[in-house]
Amino acid sequence: MSDCPTDNDFDGRMGIRISAIFVILVGSFLGTWFPVFAARNPGVGVPSWAFFIAKYFGSGVILATAFIHVCHFLKMHDG
Repeated sequence: MSDCPTDNDFDGRMGIRISAIFVILVGSFLGTWFPVFAARNPGVGVPSWAFFIAKYFGSGVILATAFIHVCHFLKMHDG
């Protein structure tokens, strides 16, 4: 038998949880659309060094996320 607890702290605020999905969707859309728009339209005025920093910051976030997942996987399957 497992020792899983049967109680939880759900308070019924389903509307906030559903609206959070749409907030994340809009934020993700703007975060991916704006760099493409700014790169194609040089009149927007975003300096090239800002694209350089953002590109390598994003790469670092992806690598750090992969590293954390690999560490967790190795810890789970350590034996």
